[in-house]
Amino acid sequence: MGNKISKIDAENVRFLDSWRTPHWLFDKLNGVFDFDFDMCASDENHLCSNYFTASDNAATAELPENARSIFCNPPFSGKTKQKILERAPDIVHSGRKIVFVLSANLFSLLFYDLIYNSADRVLVINGEIGLMIVVFDGSSEIEFDRVWGLCKTKINFITHRDLLDTETPVLNEMLAPSGVNLWG
Repeated sequence: MGNKISKIDAENVRFLDSWRTPHWLFDKLNGVFDFDFDMCASDENHLCSNYFTASDNAATAELPENARSIFCNPPFSGKTKQKILERAPDIVHSGRKIVFVLSANLFSLLFYDLIYNSADRVLVINGEIGLMIVVFDGSSEIEFDRVWGLCKTKINFITHRDLLDTETPVLNEMLAPSGVNLWG
């Protein structure tokens, strides 16, 4: 019996590790960020023409020079997600931006240690899908108040249904740095 449960869990993990971001969500994000590189993909599920596969090891591989706007939906299991999130500040310091699609767990150590204190913006999608869009682009000066435990990371919330109905300029306003017009 224990082997059967382990087998089911292993199959679920493999599915979650290769889960592709829905096209409708990627298209909305791509309308804002104009992605040119998919950091965690496969030959079957990549969303950009340039991408890393598991064999490239996105946690350590050097990014190509032409990767300027990076999309990343990291694997669910293992330490890859954490290692890529740890790379985000260095990626930004090299003049690039990276946007993550992650499960919306605002109470995890991963969120508190690697996102809450260093991401530029977070959009939490509530409802039928529990995801968050995390943007690292160096656009905000994040100040952390250690006394109150507050930071100035911009966090917005939207329901899944509202996101489906949201036009790109509204999404752009929620995700773009203050005062920046990505529409020209």
